[in-house]
Order: sequence, then structure tokens, then C-alpha cells
Amino acid sequence: MNMENKYTPELIATSQFKFSIPLYQRLFAWKKKEVTKLLFDLKEHFAKMPADEPYYLGMLTCIDMKNHYDLIDGQQRFTVMTLFAIIFKEYDDKWSCFLMDGNRLNFIARSDDKAYIKSKTNGYPTKTYVNKNMEEGLAAITGFLESYFNTQEERIEFVQQVFTRLTFFFSYLPSSYLADTTSLNKYFEAMNAQGKGLEQHEILKVQLMRGEKEQDYLTHIWNLTSMMDHPIIAKEEDQDEACYRQFYEEAISLCRQKRFHEALEKCRYTSLDDEEEYSIDVIQPEKIEFKQNSYEDGENSIISFPEFLLLVLDVCTGGEQPASHYQPDKLIEKFDALKTYFTAGEFYEKMLYYRLLLDYYTIRRDIKDGQGNYSLILKGPKDDSDKLKQYQSMLYVSTEAFYNWLKPYLRKLEQDELHSCAEMLAFLKKEDNERHSILPARKDLSYKASGNIRYWFWRLDYYLWEQRSTFFNEEEQKIVEHYVFRRNRSIEHLHPQDESHNEEWEEEAVHSFGNLAMISQSFNSQQSNDHIQIKFARIHEQISNKSLQSIKMFLMCKLADFNYQNWTMKLAKEHENEMIEFLERSFYISD
Repeated sequence: MNMENKYTPELIATSQFKFSIPLYQRLFAWKKKEVTKLLFDLKEHFAKMPADEPYYLGMLTCIDMKNHYDLIDGQQRFTVMTLFAIIFKEYDDKWSCFLMDGNRLNFIARSDDKAYIKSKTNGYPTKTYVNKNMEEGLAAITGFLESYFNTQEERIEFVQQVFTRLTFFFSYLPSSYLADTTSLNKYFEAMNAQGKGLEQHEILKVQLMRGEKEQDYLTHIWNLTSMMDHPIIAKEEDQDEACYRQFYEEAISLCRQKRFHEALEKCRYTSLDDEEEYSIDVIQPEKIEFKQNSYEDGENSIISFPEFLLLVLDVCTGGEQPASHYQPDKLIEKFDALKTYFTAGEFYEKMLYYRLLLDYYTIRRDIKDGQGNYSLILKGPKDDSDKLKQYQSMLYVSTEAFYNWLKPYLRKLEQDELHSCAEMLAFLKKEDNERHSILPARKDLSYKASGNIRYWFWRLDYYLWEQRSTFFNEEEQKIVEHYVFRRNRSIEHLHPQDESHNEEWEEEAVHSFGNLAMISQSFNSQQSNDHIQIKFARIHEQISNKSLQSIKMFLMCKLADFNYQNWTMKLAKEHENEMIEFLERSFYISD
């Protein structure tokens, strides 16, 4: 192939060139809107420009693999051309030559996608697997031709113009880049037009896969486990909850028996079809960071994929790695240092096992309209399930290092030593109590304390929630029951620091634990140094909407009979004494 020339589908169709999408390239990600936009752009271009004016699709980057070319950059656009050909061949048979009986484009280690393209090319029914995004793209192409052209002649003319005028250039990378993934990464980092540097986990995927025999099997595991924004087993709309949980329990049981191929079959087709990944050529250049604190609607795991990889690596090497191990920006470095402890196959299978455990036994974040909640697939007696979900939520928001609680919990589950929600809760409490074995002195719980006291506010809110019948009447318990733990970062004074419009308190009393609660930064900013009457009014609003920011704050208002004039230094001191005593007792509350 002369890489200096420009190419069209017509030129490709007259050649024997074959293309492959490497392992580290992600799945086809274009949706209907991207496919339709390209078709509109083509139609508009052909209408406005002279007949010999090409429509430039951009640069495609390849590596010569002797019998084919690996598409390093441009796989999304080349796949779209393949989808064009599948539909367009019905209007002009020249497009069939582009398809080469479904052999023009290959998907390395993705036999399902390869078989899907072949079946669509040759017109025979697909089997059980359907690539959802490709299917949507094909429907968009058919719909566009039917909706935006009046006659068959106009459609034929359009597909012929695409065949001869859709134009792209090839750039060439030497094959030595494949032997040195750091060189390949440097290439992507240097791209400043339509690319991004490969993330470390993408480079790691290539390194782990090199030389492995069961690449199709391992790739399926990687693709499934890497998608942290939905459970690894997808729930069908009409699927019974008990049946859905049984899928997880059976898959986990198979993993315990080391029957990983069978475990994968429990989830591969239900989840794989819904994957939405974005590749190099459709992402604008920017630094991509994995953050679990997304505020877009949808589900999210409580840890990111790089964090998950580091967790599995820790477990594969004995589970005794130090805190410095958990550095996502040093993912490859950590693997290089520890890779002699396991084979690639063992690591992938541990990934599958731990994703199943993580999804089933651990909370997930559920975002709706920008508000976060938590869900837990595991179910037991309602009271036990609710406590487990709430306690995990408290640990999630209060524990900076997720591995401190999540690693021992998942390892215990892997060993099949926890058999009920009550046992899981007791284990988590025991571990947490050992990490926070000493309640700080009273002075160290004040606003002026030098240490980080936020954990103790979150812990207190959990136990106030759990023991709500002790502190609240039946109607109030219904309000407390809906409390959701959030990553609040702001400590609020009920009696304000600025006393310009309020009765003056002693400074020690203003900053005491009894006058403090932890609320969201936005709400704290709204509260500012408002008159205490306004603060009470806002808390009333939270109560009415069942959207408490702090159970402790609710209790403080209740103690004042919801009358700001009753909130005195004496009452704040009494509340402080009661809450400190309650925190001390919490170490002995097992469930």
C-alpha cells in the first residue's frame, strides 16, 4: 500500500488490502446521532461542491503486519464505512467488493463481532450475539436513505458518490511500535487533532494479552470487567429479582469451583451487548481521568477501573501490598514489579471473580437528576439488607482509602466465610472498629481540633440511623429512614460563628461537638452566618422533603422542640454528652 496516496472506498474495493482492529482498540462506539450526522454532512457536501471535490474523512493510522494492516487510529470511521457498505450494496453492487465477503475488516480476539459483520455482509441471520451499536448504525443508515431521498435514483446516486468521493489518507507507523508499547503511547500523546494518549490500563491490556492462547476468552473478561458503569450481569426489564440474583450466585459459585468459562457464560451475552466504549478517533484531546464521583445519571461502581485492577493485583500477590500500591498513575509500574506472581490467565479470571463479588455484595452508586443514592443487588431480610447498604455507604463516604475496608471484605467473601447480610455487617463493623479503635478526646472533636474529625460525624449518623427508634418517634423515624450518606465535606455550626444577629455564646461552646453537624458544602455556603431562625427554617424544609443533610442536625433541632430560641449553650452541652456516650457505646453495637 502506498501510504502517501489518498484512498476512497472505490480504491479499497479494487485492492486485496485487509484491516484488523487490535486488542487495545475498544468496541465500536458510534451511536445513531454520529452516523446520521456523517450522512447529512456527505449529502450537504455533494449538493454544494463540484462533482470532483472529495469529502475528507481524515487520517487513518496503520501498522503493516505483512498480511494485513492494523488500524491504530481510525477504527471507528473504518467500521462506519463497513456499515455503509452493508446497506449501500443493495443500491450499487460495487460496494460488495469493498466488503470482500466480510473479510475486509477483522476484529482480533472478538470472534462475535467478526461473525456479526460476516452475517450482515452475506445476508444470513445472526446467531445469539448482536452488536447493539452496529445494529443501531445500520438502522440509521437505512432510515436516512428512506427519509431524505425522494426516489430510488437519488439514493443510488448518493451511494455512488460516497463510493468515489469519501476520501481519507493513511499514515504509517513502523511495526517496531508494537514491540514497544511506550513508543505507541508516545505516538498517541503526540496526536493533537483527534486523539488521546492510551490510558495505562489500555497499554496493560496489550501487555497481558501478548502471547496468550485464549485471547477471545480473555478479551471478553476484560471488556466486561472494565465497564464499571453497569453491573457485569445486566438485568432484563422483565426479569424477576430473585432470578437475577440467582444468576450472580451461580456465577460466583462457578468461580469458587474454578469453572471460569462457565461463569463467564452467565454474564457475557447479557452485558457485552450493552457496552459503550469510546475509541481514540472519536474523543477530543483531553486528559481522561477515572473518577467514581460522576454526577451524570446512571449507575457507577464505588471504585474506578484502574483502582479495581490494583485491588485484583494486590489480591493476586497475597493481599499484603502497602497503601503506596494504590496509585492509578503508576499502574504499569506496579504490574511490572509483581507480574511474576501470576499468569495472565490467572489474573483475568481473578478479575472476573472479583467483579462478580464487587457487584453482588457491595453498593453501587445510582445517580438520578444529579442526586446520588445507593443500591445493593444482594438481598436478605429487609432490616439486615438496609443496614448493610447503609453501613457500606458510610464507609464509602468516610474512608479515604477504599481498600482499607473493601479488600478484606471481598477477600472474606472469596473464601466463602460470610453467608448472610448480618454476618457481612458484623464483619465490616469489626474491621472498622479496629481501624478506629479510640474515640478522640472531647477537645479533639471540636471545630478547632487539628485532626480530621469528619469520620466521627458520619459514624454517628449511621448509628443514629440504625438506632433511630431510640431517639425519634414513629413519624420522625420515617424521615430518618430515608437518609442518604453523601460525601459531605463541610462542618456547620447550628449556632453561627458570626453572632451579629444572634445571642452571644462562649467561643468554646460555639465550636463544641454539641453545636456541630456535617452537611454539604453547597448547603453550608447557603447557611453561611444566617440568623439561627433561618437555619431552623431550612432544616424544617429538609424534614418536609425527607432530604436530611444530617441526622445529628435533625436531632439537635428536635431537642430544641424545633424552636431556635430553645437552642442554648446548656442544651448543646447536654447533646454533646449524650452523643459522645452514644459513640462510645457504638463499638459494642454488633448489629
